[in-house]
This record gives sequence, C-alpha cells and structure tokens, in this order.
Amino acid sequence: MKLAVLILAAILLLGGGGGAGWWFVLGPGAEVAEAEEAPPPPPGFLTLDPIVMPIIQEGQVTEHVTLQVTIEYADAAEEEAFAEHRLKLINAYFKELHGLFNLRYIRDQGYDSQIVRDRILDRTRELVRPIEVNEVVLSVIEAKDKSGS
Repeated sequence: MKLAVLILAAILLLGGGGGAGWWFVLGPGAEVAEAEEAPPPPPGFLTLDPIVMPIIQEGQVTEHVTLQVTIEYADAAEEEAFAEHRLKLINAYFKELHGLFNLRYIRDQGYDSQIVRDRILDRTRELVRPIEVNEVVLSVIEAKDKSGS
C-alpha cells in the first residue's frame, strides 16, 4: 500500500511538473512571460536653446527672463521625429509664456513655478502628439529687471 501511494505521488509530481513546464515554455504562459521581460526603451531628451522673454508692463519692458527648457520623452528612438517639432515648440512657448508672465500671480510665484511647468507640459503634449512626453524641466537661468539688477 505504501509503495502504491509513493508511485501515485511520483506520477502526480512528474505530471504536474511536466504540465507546468509545458505551460511556461511552450504554452500560453510563455507569451505572457516574454511580454513582461521586455524593458521599456530609454527616454530621450531635447534641450532647447535658452528662451529670453521680455516682461512688458504698461507698454514698457520692465524685466528680461532667460529660461532653459528640457523635454523628456518616452522613447529615445523618436529623436528625429521630436526634433522636427523644435520650431513649433519654441513659438508656442513664447506665446504661452508671454501670456503667463504678464500675470502678477505668476511673477510672484516664480517664473519656473508648477503652474508654468504644467502649462508648458500640456502645450508640448498637444504639439508633439502621438509622441509620449514624460516631463518638461523649466529652469530660470537669469532674471533681470530694467535697472540690470
């Protein structure tokens, strides 16, 4: 009786192991495992030339702000397609930033505040669709008022 139980247990273990092996090597489980193993592509980065924005109040330039914009997009392989949008992006940024920087609230929050970054990110995603944009890094290089300080 003990021998029969041992033989039955060995047959079940071998059958279960064989079935699992088939499932993960040759069967439907192999496709799922292969799909999960592929690492995501490395992100790409595009750094635009510095943007110099004049701040105009009551018809006069009161300040100059120099900004650096770096865009992180999902797939570095799309570098050429993304670079084609460079001029459209710079033009859109000038329009967006000109409107934002004339608001006192934005000037008080800072030229690289979260509101400004979010608006630039949204505008970027609109212009380069279907390329996936992860982040826009906006940094103030220099901010000078009219007196030069």
